[in-house]
Amino acid sequence: NMPILLAGIVLGFSLIVAVGPQNVYIIKQGIRREGITAVILACTISDIFLITAGTAGVGVLVEQAPIVLEIMRWGGAAYLLWFAFRSFKDAINPSSLKQSESPEVAEQEAKTGGTWFPLLGYGARALSGPLSKPKVWRWLNVAIGFMMIGIVVRLLTM
Repeated sequence: NMPILLAGIVLGFSLIVAVGPQNVYIIKQGIRREGITAVILACTISDIFLITAGTAGVGVLVEQAPIVLEIMRWGGAAYLLWFAFRSFKDAINPSSLKQSESPEVAEQEAKTGGTWFPLLGYGARALSGPLSKPKVWRWLNVAIGFMMIGIVVRLLTM
């Protein structure tokens, strides 16, 4: 059924594009100019795995053992709170986003397929100059921290 397929594609895209820990990590690695291709590949592979697992049976598992959903919900909330804490901590000390000067990093970078993750990672690398300024990153980290807390509140009130 085409409308269901289209709804699934739109939902999947919205989950990938939403700012979350994975996208923030890609941005940070892009700004640092460190291993961005490997990070993009790892994130792409993990998304493929998670989407496959989600469509192939996690729903059945949760239906058979509802405690699994609660474990995933509270585990996810704990992780997101930790991520928010790290973002606020990085906002206080944003100097950790210095660009890598290593020539080996540039040699390791190769173009990868896909769309969103390469755009995000290589875009952050291209804009690493202005994005790595402590004042800019301080405000980004504060915004990210509050977004993570918002996601936690939504997750726990579902």
